[in-house]
Amino acid sequence: MAKNVTREQAAKYLKKAGKTQAEIAEQLGGPAVEIPKPNKFNANSTRSDIIGRNFHSGAERRYAEWLYAREQNGEIEGLEFQKRVKLLGIIGMIVDFYYIEGGEPIWDEFKGMEMASWKQQAKLWEQVGPGHYRVTKERRGRFETVVDIYPNPNAELRRIVLRAILADVEAEARP
Repeated sequence: MAKNVTREQAAKYLKKAGKTQAEIAEQLGGPAVEIPKPNKFNANSTRSDIIGRNFHSGAERRYAEWLYAREQNGEIEGLEFQKRVKLLGIIGMIVDFYYIEGGEPIWDEFKGMEMASWKQQAKLWEQVGPGHYRVTKERRGRFETVVDIYPNPNAELRRIVLRAILADVEAEARP
């Protein structure tokens, strides 16, 4: 009877025996299996057969499939997943979805829960973001935009807010 070997078990045996993970798994009578990392907020990672990729939660997958259907219908174009955005110097973020709607580029974040770090990112985006930032949630089986952020072009206000945000980050980093 085959026995699955976890990564931790294999690592322990590797140290003792000086062998590869595959050799240890074979010796124990089964393939080495990788333990998936737990997802934030206990959401289950799920695969979309329509799009052919994994998403962090079932709700995010449903939203991605809905956006994909909109792209197929010509309502939006250029749909991308996990788009990297540089906001300020080395500070950046990865936004769940990027697409063009009515000629306007939109960075769209799907949220199940709002966290303090996201609120800081939203403040930063408002000051230095490259364009329209949208936050979407699923409520009662429907997708609703809960936040629309357009960057503020006022440079002086931008500097004041950036200083405040960086002060908050530094204060949180102190023990």
